[in-house]
Amino acid sequence: MDHNQEYIRNLTIEDVPWHRLDTAYARATHFPAAFQILDAMEDMDAVSSAIWEIKSIEHQSTLFYAAPFAMIFLIRIFQKAVEQSDKNEIATYLVSKLLTCFHDIAFACKYAENYKHEKPLANFSDMLDEKYLCPVLSDEQLHDPYFEEAYEYPDALFYSFYFYSYKILLEVKKSIVKIKDENLSGSIEQLLVQLSLPHVK
Repeated sequence: MDHNQEYIRNLTIEDVPWHRLDTAYARATHFPAAFQILDAMEDMDAVSSAIWEIKSIEHQSTLFYAAPFAMIFLIRIFQKAVEQSDKNEIATYLVSKLLTCFHDIAFACKYAENYKHEKPLANFSDMLDEKYLCPVLSDEQLHDPYFEEAYEYPDALFYSFYFYSYKILLEVKKSIVKIKDENLSGSIEQLLVQLSLPHVK
């Protein structure tokens, strides 16, 4: 097991400064609560809302800072949902929604390979280096509905969002083979096609 694999395997939600990682619409501050809701798989409405919030890691084939970190926990939740899908309708619903989310992530990663880019950061953990993190927002900024922050990612950091999100997404193959719901066969096939990226090392 290399350094990145060990880091990903051992990372906890508490290890990630979500309030300093952005998404398409805001900071990922509320992601820990959303992950808890998804992992519990107890309330359909709450799970639906949590998925909607988490999907903000991607927008129009663009990945945001929170994406690779969120993917770690989404894959773990997906694996659990697959195991429970035969006896929990919320788990079945979650599997379906996450497959769609993963397809969007995979498409974004494949799309990114069409453009010239820097090499990714050497280690997954490098993305949490203080020099890369979004600035801390003041209470006034957090509660100002008209506040808009402008943060330009360094090229190597930006490509790392795609590189490492894709690496983590490959883990989904281990769970996909366990899905027995024939209604999901189309979604599974589409995702597997998107995961065929031989030019990504």
